[in-house]
Amino acid sequence: MQIHTLENINLEVLVETFNSAFAEYFVPIKLDVKLLTDKIKSENILLKYSVGVTMNNQLAGFILIGVDSASSLAYNAGTGTIPEFRGQQLTEKMYAYLIPQLDKIGIQNHTLEVICENKKTLKIYEALGYSISRTLICYKGKISASKKSDYRIKAIDLPNETDVKQFLNQKPAYQNSLFCIKNNPEMHSAFGAFNNERLIGYIVFDKNTLRIKQFGVDQNFRNKAIGHQLFYEVQIQIPEAVIVIINVDESDSETNNFLQNIGLNKFIAQYEMYLNA
Repeated sequence: MQIHTLENINLEVLVETFNSAFAEYFVPIKLDVKLLTDKIKSENILLKYSVGVTMNNQLAGFILIGVDSASSLAYNAGTGTIPEFRGQQLTEKMYAYLIPQLDKIGIQNHTLEVICENKKTLKIYEALGYSISRTLICYKGKISASKKSDYRIKAIDLPNETDVKQFLNQKPAYQNSLFCIKNNPEMHSAFGAFNNERLIGYIVFDKNTLRIKQFGVDQNFRNKAIGHQLFYEVQIQIPEAVIVIINVDESDSETNNFLQNIGLNKFIAQYEMYLNA
């Protein structure tokens, strides 16, 4: 058994291992090289700090690590072990290698998400020192036309945090942060809602999959169909696509009620977890 970084691993090998590890997951995930490349870019996954374990000349497991140096934060962007090598505590062994390496570059804060039903993995992370910070809900569905509002919707540049932070009810999870969005601007588009020339709402999404990354409406302009119109504007970009938004804070009842009211359905819940090493 050899534990090592992933910087010298061919991306096709990493994709094959990833897909094997997640083939029978609670929500099956399948990547190709382009999707993995986009994920690496968006989430600032640094392969020189990500970890793999090789057994019998085969990549048996991995931990992908995204880094936000400004926040001294490491994001576990995916941990997996292929079926034939499970039950050998490879996750624990990779973390024993990983944490000291990140500590050397000043990264002591760690975060990840784990599906609530995944009790076995949850126990592993708790044993490593992670604790649950909040529950996150994931939604999907199709958006029907909304009633017309009196406000103009148009395409906008990706927003700055200072311009939209006041529209949010909750802190975005790592993947949905503007840090990740702006790491890969070519992958994302945005619409804004305007009252005359004043921005009063916005939505940011992956223009290839229509996954919603962020949205918000000025508190003084809520319950006026603006949020619904923004979602519908995304839907009509690819009418046959299913809209997905992941990692909505369960404690934010206003946002969860809104998403259900416009036709989205819960499909999974995750725990966001933190570790200070």
